Amino acid sequence: MTPPASRQPSPPKPSAQSLAGISLSSLYSDSTLKASQLTPNDQAELTQTISRSSLQDAQQKINQLAGEATQCRQTYTALKNWQQANNNFKVYQAAKQQAAAHKSKAPAVVQPAGPMPTQLPSQDQCAPSTEFGITPTALPTPGATEATASAAPTATNTPAAHPTGSPTPSPTTAAR
Repeated sequence: MTPPASRQPSPPKPSAQSLAGISLSSLYSDSTLKASQLTPNDQAELTQTISRSSLQDAQQKINQLAGEATQCRQTYTALKNWQQANNNFKVYQAAKQQAAAHKSKAPAVVQPAGPMPTQLPSQDQCAPSTEFGITPTALPTPGATEATASAAPTATNTPAAHPTGSPTPSPTTAAR
């Protein structure tokens, strides 16, 4: 596997797999998978010879690594999108409270982001988010879960200060 900048076939690289100076393996094809998008353990494995018994086994290993990198990209993207929705909801809450305090028009309703879709991956699970074009500041902080509920009362959770009707007696049955 070579970095994506070099997509041209390379001459065989010296490896530990040689006999009497003759290489027992050579580069068959390049991959577009960026080594920087792999975990440190997978990157370290790439610096060594990765022995596979056939081209199919080697392609299967590359596909596995590419799948893991794709999963990491999807995880970071979902977390970035959640963080943006969560921040939008917090801004809405502040604007709503500000409007209530100044008795002005409330802002357009923004739905809560809900629970965070997943936790941030560890470095053993994924390469840093920057390798996927996502800055760490675009992601939630470790331990974040969801937007804090608004402390401002809402129509659905505020009991009326004064009852608007008279209590209705409940029917009873007389015991005989």
